[in-house]
Amino acid sequence: MPRSASKALVEWYRANKRDLPWRGIDDPYAILVSEVMLQQTQVATVLPFFGRFLERFPTADALATAPESDCFAAWAGLGYYRRARNLRLAAGVIAESGWPDDLRSLPGVGDYTAAALGSIAFGRQEACADGNVRRVMSRLAGETLSLADAQRASAAMMRGWVAGEWNQAVMELGALVCTPAPKCNVCPLRRTCRAYAGGTQAEVPEPVKATAVQLDHVCACIVKGGRVALRVALPGEWWQGMLVFPHAQVRENDCKFGAAGLLGLRDPRKLGTVRHTVANHRVTLSAYMGQGSAPGVRWHAIDELQSLPLPAPQKRVAKMLEQAA
Repeated sequence: MPRSASKALVEWYRANKRDLPWRGIDDPYAILVSEVMLQQTQVATVLPFFGRFLERFPTADALATAPESDCFAAWAGLGYYRRARNLRLAAGVIAESGWPDDLRSLPGVGDYTAAALGSIAFGRQEACADGNVRRVMSRLAGETLSLADAQRASAAMMRGWVAGEWNQAVMELGALVCTPAPKCNVCPLRRTCRAYAGGTQAEVPEPVKATAVQLDHVCACIVKGGRVALRVALPGEWWQGMLVFPHAQVRENDCKFGAAGLLGLRDPRKLGTVRHTVANHRVTLSAYMGQGSAPGVRWHAIDELQSLPLPAPQKRVAKMLEQAA
């Protein structure tokens, strides 16, 4: 790839990059927060959370010493709560021992996040590769590249440029121009793009077909005197560590009311159904209200549920309960 292509991309980025709150900062902790929030999440979703999270937890020490429930409350609405748990654990490592040489040793930090963080926060000459980078590099090559090959291709083009700026430039191009439905007419790399030359930009890279997994859950809103029972989700369960209504997966041949009864409800009344998508999982959550008991629960005022660190689908159940109670 000629150096003129790399130059065209960097110049395009400098002229067209979005004004995002995590750009232009030099605090590695804040950059880590942004990178973890952006994992599997769109920029528009992250924007309202980033500043508020840093106001609540301005340093790694502040996050590490806060209760996990406070971290979840600040994260509520971003989903993928394991990221919040790992971010807090990573903050503990940083607060106690400083930043490790191998960023991949931090909880929740994989190859992509380590390369992005290393290049942007610490000036390391590492190319990173996510779905956007893979798409850009595959189209430039005119064929579907693996993530590892895309990273190598980006590293070759990056030579002579500051890695942090280069990585952000490639990702920005993939997010704004070289999208699944590409805007080739405004792309600074179209003259050197083999897919564009061959008219295959809509087919390259070949889409990865993820098999959708349907999960049916039922949850119990056990009410008593204006209060409702919640428990902490156990390790291995959905929403581990967060406050949840008692819930269970509905297995084949289970009936909804039978499952509700297993959760400790007597004479259950259906509140409604919430549908939620997590990666390739399609979750249907049927909510029931009634009286009864369940192990390991604590009682909370119904009118305070929206202020608690409930997962987004269960907050929707809470809204149904508030309207029905």
